[in-house]
Amino acid sequence: MPSGTSEGVLGTGTILTLATSNWSAELTSIGQSGRSRPAIKTSHLGSVSTTGSGVDSFVPGGLVDEGSINVGFNFRPGVEAARPPMGAREEVVEIEFDSTEVNGAKASFSGFFTEDDWEGPLENNMTGSGTIKIAGAVSYTAAASV
Repeated sequence: MPSGTSEGVLGTGTILTLATSNWSAELTSIGQSGRSRPAIKTSHLGSVSTTGSGVDSFVPGGLVDEGSINVGFNFRPGVEAARPPMGAREEVVEIEFDSTEVNGAKASFSGFFTEDDWEGPLENNMTGSGTIKIAGAVSYTAAASV
């Protein structure tokens, strides 16, 4: 139950590892988006006359799309593996949440990069961003006791 104080967790220290290509980067942001499952319409031509409600009916789909992981990173041209591996097939992706609040909690899944961008603004860090499509179930490992 909320105590009136924040139970938020810092993202500082989060590490992303791709097992096969061995790509890594200095992350500046990371997040998951697009996790969803379909709503299957069960209405039919006789729905209004049989239910009398005049509204559509739905049931939840059985398959979940885990969505994507979006990453921001410091882009370092000239460094080996500066760009994410776009040619790689599916590989094991591991995210380790290494801040003091969660002490090593992890998420693991199969995935692959679908997008990669970078920019070099005047008098500022060169940055990159990418999207990793999650290709199956995500396995979570709880944080160790502090």
